[in-house]
Amino acid sequence: MKIAFSTPVQKITAVGIVAAVLLSVITSGYYLLSQNPKQISQNIPPTPKKQLHAIYNQLDSISGELADHIETVSTLGGEVDSLTAFRKQLEAEKYNLKLKRNVDSAQIVEMTHKINHYEKMLGKKAMELVILKQTVADLESENKALRTERDSLKAEVSETCTQKELLEEKLNIAKRLKADNFELQGFDKTDQRNNEKGLFAKRVAKLAVRFRIKENVLVDPASKKVYIRIVEPDDLVLFDAKNSPHHFKIQGREDFCTTVKNIFYESNDVQVDYLFEKGNPFKQGKHKLEIYCDDHLIGEHSFTIK
Repeated sequence: MKIAFSTPVQKITAVGIVAAVLLSVITSGYYLLSQNPKQISQNIPPTPKKQLHAIYNQLDSISGELADHIETVSTLGGEVDSLTAFRKQLEAEKYNLKLKRNVDSAQIVEMTHKINHYEKMLGKKAMELVILKQTVADLESENKALRTERDSLKAEVSETCTQKELLEEKLNIAKRLKADNFELQGFDKTDQRNNEKGLFAKRVAKLAVRFRIKENVLVDPASKKVYIRIVEPDDLVLFDAKNSPHHFKIQGREDFCTTVKNIFYESNDVQVDYLFEKGNPFKQGKHKLEIYCDDHLIGEHSFTIK
C-alpha cells in the first residue's frame, strides 16, 4: 500500500485558487455596494400596489388636463357635453381604483391599455381645440372686418345726412327774401323834407322809409307780412303815435314791431314805403331799422339822428 503525500507545489496551488475565489466575491460585493441606490431600485420590478398608484396618478393628471380643456372650449363657445362625459368616466375610474386593494398583472395590463387610450383621446381633443381656436380667431377677424365696414358705412351715412342737412339749410337760406336799397327821409311838422344826412332831432317829426324786397326765383308767389321795427339807441322799439303797438312772433318768441305791411310777392322786386310819425321828438343817436318776414330777419339798416 502506497501512501500519497502532497507536495509543497500542490499546497501552494490550492491556496491560490481559494484566494482567487475570495477576491472575486469581494470585488463583486464592492461593485454592488458602489452602485447608485436608485439604479439598484430601478432594477427591482414595482409591486402591484405601486403600479396601481402610478396608474391613479396618470388618470388624475389626464382628468386635470381635461378640466382645463373643458374650460377653454366653453370660453370659446364650443360644445363640451362629450368632454364632460369623458371626464366623468375618468373620475369614475379613479374612484374604482381607490376601492381596489389587490390587483393582478392582467388587471394592470388592462388599466395600462386604458391609460394609453385616454391619452390618445386627450391628444385628439387637443387637436380639436387647436382647430376651434383657429376657427374662433378667423371669426373674430371676420367680425372685426364687418364691424369696420359697418362703422365705415355708418360714417358715410352720417356724412351724407350731414351734407343733406347742410344743403337743406343752404336751400332754406337761399329761399329767404332779402330787403335792401334802404332810403330814409325826414320831414318836419310842415312836411318840409330833409334827407338822411340831415336828420336832426329837433326838426324831424316824421320819417319816410323806403326799401326793396329783392327778387328771388326760389320763393313761390304768395301774400307776405313784412314787419318793420325802428329801434332807438336804448333798444326801445318805436310805435306809431296814431296806432297801437304791433306784436309778432320771430323764431318762437313774441316781440314788438313798429308796423306791419301786407304785400303780395310775385318772385320779382317789390318796393315797400312806410311813413312813420312819432308824435314827440326823436332821441339823438344811432337808430336801427329792421325788416322781418317769414320768421327771419331779411334786412337791416342804421341811421343817426343828430
